[in-house]
Amino acid sequence: MTQQFPKHFTIFLLQTLRTTTISGVLSLLLALGSGVKSITETKGIPKLFTLLVGLSSAYTARDLLLKRQHLQDVAYDMDLVSRKQNISWWVENLKPATLTATLEYSQQWVIDNLVPDLLEYQHKQDKHFLLIGGTGDGKSTLIQAIAQRWAGEVSVYDVDYAKGDWGFIDSGNITYEPEEIAAQMELDLEELEKRIDQRREVGKHKYSAMLEEGDIKRRLIIAEEMPALANQFDIVADWIRGMAKRGRKPGLFIAALAQNDTVENLGVSGDKDIINSCFVRVYLGSKARERAKQLKNNALLEWLKELPRGRFLVDDRPCEWLITSSSTNTLPSLPPSAPLHDSLQAQHNLIGVESLRSTAQTGFEVNEVAFEGSISARKTAILLAQAGYSKSAIVRELWGVTGGASYSRYMGQVKEWLE
Repeated sequence: MTQQFPKHFTIFLLQTLRTTTISGVLSLLLALGSGVKSITETKGIPKLFTLLVGLSSAYTARDLLLKRQHLQDVAYDMDLVSRKQNISWWVENLKPATLTATLEYSQQWVIDNLVPDLLEYQHKQDKHFLLIGGTGDGKSTLIQAIAQRWAGEVSVYDVDYAKGDWGFIDSGNITYEPEEIAAQMELDLEELEKRIDQRREVGKHKYSAMLEEGDIKRRLIIAEEMPALANQFDIVADWIRGMAKRGRKPGLFIAALAQNDTVENLGVSGDKDIINSCFVRVYLGSKARERAKQLKNNALLEWLKELPRGRFLVDDRPCEWLITSSSTNTLPSLPPSAPLHDSLQAQHNLIGVESLRSTAQTGFEVNEVAFEGSISARKTAILLAQAGYSKSAIVRELWGVTGGASYSRYMGQVKEWLE
């Protein structure tokens, strides 16, 4: 640390300040004493002399005290300069330490933090969906694929709906008139209260079991173009808050689509924590790359650029899902993206899954004899398990079943194969 002023100058200044203070105080006391003395003196030369001494002492005291004030200001300024010098020194010397503390991301970080299956991740997190993407980034395509794999009921609020957009969803579950959407949101809040009451009556454990068994349907409500709805109706804010904070335990989930991740886009200004605490954030396309830049994660950014249409971020972690179409169904489907690209066996497995899917979708009833006794199905199930798929994901991929009696039978068959 450099010294701002010479040491001898500082010592001289302090000594002068001390001397001036003492002299000023003594002169002031002499002036006061002379004033008192002059009052008691009789008229004549002694009294006049005493008055002159008192006045000169008072003037000297005033001058010394003013000089003392000036010297004190100089000393104060010197102290400020010295402090600034100290701060500059510390800042300059701490810069290298700050730079060395910067987190470096690598390709291995991307591999280690890969989200293998978005739906299973959402199920474990027990949160809602928030899909963030610009125009043409694939929000609608991804949410339709998610809806196809959702184990339960799906409803859609889409002000831009056109015939054929949601061909796999019953038209009665699609609402597109803004006023009707607002009315339906009020009904959703009523259903929320009924489900909460039911859960309270039967108990949380039994209610959770009923959700898992499909006795109570897990419901996904997709809200396209949330900003447009939020700007038009006040009910949207209450709907978002109610469903986001209370809907998960009774099995009511929402999927909101927006072009950025601000709470204003959801119509809940002032509730900034709701997104992080209640939603699985999915960044797509350009928004995913922007997010990677914000995170200063160059490895993640380069990974996203390699496959712009098939890679995205899930809660700031990488996820890779290629949306494909089967030969008999033009609607998108999402095969789970467990780290299959590193395994030749897994690639063979995907071919087997697509083949089995095609067989199942040709219009023939897939019965227990055809599937449960199938050697290829058994091999495929084993390969899927080796690739990291859960038993429920294997059942879903082989037979497209997510609940009911058939699900239990197929689950038992998979467990038997894997034992």
